[in-house]
Amino acid sequence: MTVIYFCCLLILVFSYAHAQKTIITGKVTDASTGEGIPFANVYLKSSKNVEGTTTDFEGNYRLISENPPSDTLWATSVGYQPKYKLIQKNKEQIINFQLTEGIELQEVVITKRKYENPVYAIMRKVIENKERNNKNNLDFYEYERYARTEVSIDNITEKFQQKKSMQQILHVLEAAKVAAGEDGKPTIPIFISEQIADVFYRKFPEKRRENIKKEKVTGLLKDTSPAKQFMQEAFQDFNFYNNYIRLFEKDFISPIADSWNLFYDYELIYQENDDDDNPRTTLMDGIPCYKIKFKPKQPQDLAFTGVMWIADSSYHYALKQIDVTITKEANLNFIEKVVIQQQMIEVAQDKGWLPDKTRLIIDIGEIKDDWAGMLIKFYSSNRNFKINFVRPFSFYEQDVVVEADAYNADESYWQQNRHDSLSEATLSLYSIIDTIKKVPVVRTYMEIIDIVVNGYHDLGKVEFGPYLFLGAINDVEGFRFRPGFRTNEKFSEKWVFEAYTAYGTKDNRFKYYLGGKSIFHRERWSVAGISYQRDIDQVGIFSDDILSTELFLAFARFGKLKNPFLHNIAMAYIESDLAEGLRSKITLRHRAFEPLYNFEFYEIPVTPEKQFDISNLASLPERKSRFEVNEVIAEIRYSIGERYVNRGNHRYTITYSRYPVWTFRFTQGFRFQNLGDFHYRKFVLSMQHDIRLGSLGRTQYTITAGVIPSTVPYPLLETHLGNETFFLNARGAYNLMNYLEFVSDRYLSLHVYHRFEGLFFNRIPYLKKLKWRTSAGTRMIYGTVSTANLYLIPYIDRWGNRLPEEEHFKSFTPNSPYAEVFYSIENIFKLLRIDFTHRVTYLHPELRRNFGIRLGIFFRL
Repeated sequence: MTVIYFCCLLILVFSYAHAQKTIITGKVTDASTGEGIPFANVYLKSSKNVEGTTTDFEGNYRLISENPPSDTLWATSVGYQPKYKLIQKNKEQIINFQLTEGIELQEVVITKRKYENPVYAIMRKVIENKERNNKNNLDFYEYERYARTEVSIDNITEKFQQKKSMQQILHVLEAAKVAAGEDGKPTIPIFISEQIADVFYRKFPEKRRENIKKEKVTGLLKDTSPAKQFMQEAFQDFNFYNNYIRLFEKDFISPIADSWNLFYDYELIYQENDDDDNPRTTLMDGIPCYKIKFKPKQPQDLAFTGVMWIADSSYHYALKQIDVTITKEANLNFIEKVVIQQQMIEVAQDKGWLPDKTRLIIDIGEIKDDWAGMLIKFYSSNRNFKINFVRPFSFYEQDVVVEADAYNADESYWQQNRHDSLSEATLSLYSIIDTIKKVPVVRTYMEIIDIVVNGYHDLGKVEFGPYLFLGAINDVEGFRFRPGFRTNEKFSEKWVFEAYTAYGTKDNRFKYYLGGKSIFHRERWSVAGISYQRDIDQVGIFSDDILSTELFLAFARFGKLKNPFLHNIAMAYIESDLAEGLRSKITLRHRAFEPLYNFEFYEIPVTPEKQFDISNLASLPERKSRFEVNEVIAEIRYSIGERYVNRGNHRYTITYSRYPVWTFRFTQGFRFQNLGDFHYRKFVLSMQHDIRLGSLGRTQYTITAGVIPSTVPYPLLETHLGNETFFLNARGAYNLMNYLEFVSDRYLSLHVYHRFEGLFFNRIPYLKKLKWRTSAGTRMIYGTVSTANLYLIPYIDRWGNRLPEEEHFKSFTPNSPYAEVFYSIENIFKLLRIDFTHRVTYLHPELRRNFGIRLGIFFRL
């Protein structure tokens, strides 16, 4: 009995002692995004005492006080307005905070004195130890990654909510009781995905592989997987030890870059009563860290604002945690704010640090004042780290491997294998999106967006399009109508078929295309295909070396066609990856050329003197206008560092090479029995490179050299692409050159394009608001034509009359290349680019033709 009394007394004492404690738990979140704010300060403060804690990576906190110094609980974080709430002492309670952006946290910071800013000494140590701490200096590492992506429409204005289409969607949300934010405005989820994958890395040669084990995705767009994969690949792997962080095709300078002191101002954050000469560090996961706030020296620079925690000397000044923000001043289209939060973990003593958790939040503003915005959230968590586990080189041949049963996992699997548990609200997003997709107006919008993005209308297992080439009006065909179809992965993930037919009301000809291909090895993306085409092309536009925008090709069929011909092409090809970054393609092709303009050529070269000798007209060789060729084309492309993902019937590039990309193509023309009129060879070598120049922007340049050591009519030579449309063709065209103005059989070209981004306009007060960007460059080419090829051209008609000079192409003057320079204003209305181009050589007598303005459509964030 005594034991029982003693136990009861012990329970009462413990309960009384527990009741005397004030226990506060809760979460600190961003009021605009709903995401937790990591590393925020939560504290009780009086004039004599402070008791507090910091939030974890998810924004959660727990504060226990036996004698609270105040009944006011504060939550503060750099870049947010402080907020406070009253507490009840000696009770356990839950208090959540939603912080809004505003004035920066006023803390005790270093003031100017005669000695050096203490941060500089810390930063020099950080740079000194970068190689030791950078994960990319580990020979091998691997880990399991859990990634989650959420996309929702937010900031829905009252006017936008009144739209009939929105009323239908909001009715669904109201039934599901979905709302977010203290203002009560609804958010519309449109996409969510989860993925569990194993990530592998080796240093030399640098390789990376991902095995996607399980994946779960739903969204309003019909094909969400390519966009989801691209977003995850583009945003999940931030390494602040690199000098630049690639984001939205822009290079943001890292706050721990080698040139840190040129771009950033730093402040060391002190706790109260710290001695300036002996700053006290903050414990983060038990590691003493210096808390350093930073901001760009120039607000317009592509740089970050934020806070980072640098471990002390016992951990070799490693980056422990970082919280950065990109604001509107960075000249990003539609982007209101970007937040990157990353927590690092030391995987082995003195062996380097790897990301433990990473979060990216992108707040996209309203396109129009009465529209809505968009919120994109990425989260990744890594665990099960392995260091220096050697795997064979062949293991890294594939960049991304998707397990066969990756999409077959029930909810119990995700509950057991998610690195963090999901809230009920997040779990409900899957069913909410599925419900929204059934709303009629949403289905209509989904179809319209799908047509705009892909150019085709989905009809189930086949797609109708492309809409851009559906119709045209020109002087040869009259009104041209061209409906087309192609199959998609719903029909087959191995076989793809495509066809179109075209008819002109003036020439009364049917044209058509039939093609099919088989994806017989998906890991190497090995594809074999055959096709037959009968359609009208233009000399000067058709070329194996020409990469033109679809907008240019579509509008090139309007108006007066330049040197049109009926082109019959029968083709078979096979292409495949041979190794990492090495891809080859072999094509067997038969072509028939039937001119629809005044074109003839001699079978053998004839000098102009012999042609103009009227007495010898009968002795001149036979003229021909139609010819056929057989060709074998071998192409190889080397692009180290490019990464792809294969989805459905398509391959998408998700990471472009930072090294030069080389392409070599060899063409052998041959006669086979009665087929083929010529025996010839072509050699083409090109190199493309993208150079980062920091705050000055990026330079892209392409060098191409070609040789055709054979005697053939000029349609088989290199017809350098001109542009007689009003639309800019930035992919290899000379925008002030006419079609077929220059032809060569030996040539060397240089194209340079430099993007200054907002370097200039960002510094002009009124223009800065427009977010215009500038670029400039040049296009140059020099070539020659052998006399044998020149002498195949008739200078007189069959009756001895001299032919007009405009029926001949130009050859380059010795030592005089064609050159044009351009300067551009980009991002007009966030979409348009206007090029102002000056022709520098081979000037026209009409001065107005030496200057041109071209309009292009380019979307860049």
